[in-house]
Amino acid sequence: MISIIPYSLKAVLVQWDGPIHNKTTSEVNLFNKLIQSSRVQYISETIPAFTSITVCFDGTDFSDIKATLEKLYTQLNTYSNDIQKRTWILPMLTSEVLPEDIKNYLSIDSEKFYQSFFNIRFTIGMKGFLPGFVYLAGLPEQMNIPRKSVPDRSIPQGSIAIGGAQCGIYPKESPGGWHIIGNCPIPLIDLNDENISCFHIGDEIRFAPINRAKHILYSTTDWTFDMIISQFSNS
Repeated sequence: MISIIPYSLKAVLVQWDGPIHNKTTSEVNLFNKLIQSSRVQYISETIPAFTSITVCFDGTDFSDIKATLEKLYTQLNTYSNDIQKRTWILPMLTSEVLPEDIKNYLSIDSEKFYQSFFNIRFTIGMKGFLPGFVYLAGLPEQMNIPRKSVPDRSIPQGSIAIGGAQCGIYPKESPGGWHIIGNCPIPLIDLNDENISCFHIGDEIRFAPINRAKHILYSTTDWTFDMIISQFSNS
C-alpha cells in the first residue's frame, strides 16, 4: 500500500507502509523503473530509497501528479522490464572477534551471529552517503542495532557494517557510525569508469566467508568490473 504526499512545491513523496523489507525494496525499484519508462513529460527526476520514491515534477500541480502516479501504480502487476538483476556472492573476512557492543546489545556470540549473517539474502535498496556506498535491506529484526553514539573518525575501505535495520559496505575510507563486522577485499567503485559501480539497486547480495590469505590475494589483485562480474555474480 502506498501514500502520495506533497514533499515540496515541485516534488511529491511516494511512501510505502511498513518497515524496510526486501519485498518492499523490490517493489520500490520496480515502480521507479515504471515511472521512468512511462516518460511522463512533467516528471523530471525520481529518487528511490528503501520505502519511498521522491518524484520531482514541473509544469503541473499536486493533484495531477498524484493522479498520474496512482494510475501508473495500478499497472505495476503487469509491468516487466529488461533491467537484469544480478545476484552477487561477495567475499568477506570476518572480524576476528565480534565487537563487544554488538554481542552485548544483541545477546549473541560470534559464531551464531556470523552463521545467521551468511544465510541472509540482502537487496540493494539505495545508494548514497559516498559514491558507490550501497545500503542493503534484509537484516533481520533480531540483528538490528542502533548506530554508534560517537561515530568513528575512520572506517577502512571495504568495511561491511550494520546500523539500524541496514547493512552497508564502505567503498572508501571514511568516517562512519555503523558497527564493523568484516571486510570485502574487492573494489566497489572505479571513479575512472563511467558506471562508477557495477552494483545496481535491486541486485541481491550474499556474503561468503574467506580466510586472511584469500583476503590478501583479492585485495592485491588488479580487478576490473568485468572480472568482478564474472567471478562474483550470476551474470
